[in-house]
Amino acid sequence: CTYEVYGNTVLVEHGDHIKGGMTRNACENHLSKRSKQLKKLVEYLRMGHFHEITMYGRGRIIVNGSLPGQDSYAEINGYDSEAAQVINYYVETKNRPTSYYTSFPVYLENDGE
Repeated sequence: CTYEVYGNTVLVEHGDHIKGGMTRNACENHLSKRSKQLKKLVEYLRMGHFHEITMYGRGRIIVNGSLPGQDSYAEINGYDSEAAQVINYYVETKNRPTSYYTSFPVYLENDGE
């Protein structure tokens, strides 16, 4: 889905559709593909699925950590499975290049289940 924050379009996806692994180039290519599909500029990508919090381009691309604990899928793919959510802050501004301001990771407890 997409939503607008102070005139900037934010794309939210699961992350399975990223081709080429969790690299900056793969994410940027995905943003470009979605911008063409939606026929508008998508400034930000927010997604989960890749097990670790990752950020590229000063908040342009943010990946939430998604699953708690180390599982075989994560281990095979080299992820650490940090259960977390990212809280993003945006500001209305004419002086900054974008409305994204900062993020705070909130690490979730793993109760062993």
